[in-house]
Amino acid sequence: MYGRALVKSIRTLILMRCHASSVLTGILLSGLVSGCYTPPAIDQYQASRAAYVPGIPSFDMETVPSVPGEPSGLDLHLSVPSTSLTFEKVGERFRAMSEVRVDLLNAKDQTFVLERTWRDTMVVSSYRETQRHEPFLFRRRLDLPPGDYSVDVTFENLSSEKTTVRRQTIGIPDSAALFPHMGKILVQARTDRGSFLPVVPFFAPVGLDSLECAVKLVNLNPASASTATLDLVRYRSDTAPASPPMALTIQDLPLGYGMVSFESPDTAEAATRPITGTKAATLAISLRGLPLGNYKAAFQVSTPVDGPEPHDTLLRAERFISIGGPAFPRPSTLTELIEAMVYIARRDEMVLLREAPTPEIARTRFDSLWLTFRSDKSEAAKLINQYYSRVEEANQRFSSTKEGWRTDQGMVYIILGPPVDVMNTKDRQVWYYDLRGDDAVNVYTFQRRFFTDGLVSIASYTLFRQPYYEAFWTRMVEKWRSGEVF
Repeated sequence: MYGRALVKSIRTLILMRCHASSVLTGILLSGLVSGCYTPPAIDQYQASRAAYVPGIPSFDMETVPSVPGEPSGLDLHLSVPSTSLTFEKVGERFRAMSEVRVDLLNAKDQTFVLERTWRDTMVVSSYRETQRHEPFLFRRRLDLPPGDYSVDVTFENLSSEKTTVRRQTIGIPDSAALFPHMGKILVQARTDRGSFLPVVPFFAPVGLDSLECAVKLVNLNPASASTATLDLVRYRSDTAPASPPMALTIQDLPLGYGMVSFESPDTAEAATRPITGTKAATLAISLRGLPLGNYKAAFQVSTPVDGPEPHDTLLRAERFISIGGPAFPRPSTLTELIEAMVYIARRDEMVLLREAPTPEIARTRFDSLWLTFRSDKSEAAKLINQYYSRVEEANQRFSSTKEGWRTDQGMVYIILGPPVDVMNTKDRQVWYYDLRGDDAVNVYTFQRRFFTDGLVSIASYTLFRQPYYEAFWTRMVEKWRSGEVF
């Protein structure tokens, strides 16, 4: 286990936002897990989580291949939130046991190369810690010969016997190669010890110190100058929260519901840098403080190669990046907390919150609104905790090219909680909130929309909206507003 500094940084950002005299100090976000099913492997760079399946462990992975000059192989990084595990009480502590299997296949013909398996035990001291979203972080080293591989990682929660599979395709260069080489672009942040580690989840929380995307260069010609071009562009994306399930017309969005446009992106940063007098270098673009959204980092290096026929060679690498809030998936700023209330606050209430002239007034209005739901501060704090726990879980489960709470699935999950059963097909998901299935208002069908631009694959699930949801949905929203949610 490693990288506690990254987890600590996220937790510190949250604590800094709280005030002792506010109802907000009652926010103790927790997670919800239910159901069963094992999905197929999905590529880690697919801009969506797997189709929702209750009860399966959720994790993210990052593979970091070696570069020439290092021992040939890869470092595997895993991020596993506590809430995706099943803990058992052992004495005064809580324990979750997992097994990780790594299958490596030849990327060209998918023939088997090797398998590695290990078990890990996660122990926490209290039940509250089992409900946190801060991840357990793991690192494993695999020594491998040069080549192109499909890396399939199967994570099994041994207590529940449920599994999830993730996949990445990577290339490991020859460690003895002398030709100029550019590695893989990583999203990373500095730890308290000064070293950089990958930020593994698909969404990078923008509040991490020294957040950057970086790439290694090796075997440059130290006697001749190289030229690096670094570009960071931002794609126009749909960021609107979901419309209610009884709204028969989708909001008029120029990009299409839940999607991102790869055409005419906006330049966030562009720079040209000379590289002189060195055989190895690291290029980096800072991501800290960027607006939320979807980005592409493109690094290009023109470097001279000596030999019988001297020439310049062009090295290039690209990476799709999604930037979340300061402590993503947890809403931590007052603005984030206010915006996520859109599903239970009335329109006039949202206007008052959004148009508050100062942050202090916005905070007072925010607290006052929750106190109209539950007049007792302790009970209001519990209600806040329950609501934003759902928001955080929605972010963790349903984020694609926008935060999960803004999606159709996230909206339904926040208001109704996890479904009791889910049916998955190739292009649809059906959520059942009544196992009998004889009442249409308890059945929610989502249609998958999918496209790719070659760098990233994007899938979003759009709810089939129906007018008959209105009475039931309004009743469930009123349960939240009266503090009667279950």
